[in-house]
Amino acid sequence: MVSAHYDSVLGSPGANDNGTGVAALLALARHWIEVGTQPRLTLRFLLFVNEEAPFCLTNGMGSLQYARACRAKREKIEGMISLETIGYFRSAPHTQQYPFPLGLIYPITGNFIAFVANFASHRLLKRTAQAFRKGIFFL
Repeated sequence: MVSAHYDSVLGSPGANDNGTGVAALLALARHWIEVGTQPRLTLRFLLFVNEEAPFCLTNGMGSLQYARACRAKREKIEGMISLETIGYFRSAPHTQQYPFPLGLIYPITGNFIAFVANFASHRLLKRTAQAFRKGIFFL
């Protein structure tokens, strides 16, 4: 499953955050269509709404609604890649911030793409980051 969201915070065009995630998702979906290769697992490309305030972390959040529907159907989801803020770039120090304690680990300059996962998804994280470095869309 690959996802992005197409909403934006009030007063922002969402170009570096949400727009770039949507563009990347569409490019990945187009790649799979053009390649014509059947993936090993079912591959879903999902665009969510209501991921920003005031809906973020509420029952109205689009990704939460989708996850609940998948759970209700007892679907077995192998992994999910969320394309988030991939168009943000700043070379000045202190242009990237994190909630504690992530700021102790990650850089303070917003000039990178991060791959982040929970422990249960560490294998997917490793495969995805390696494929990204090699310029491969997906394994």
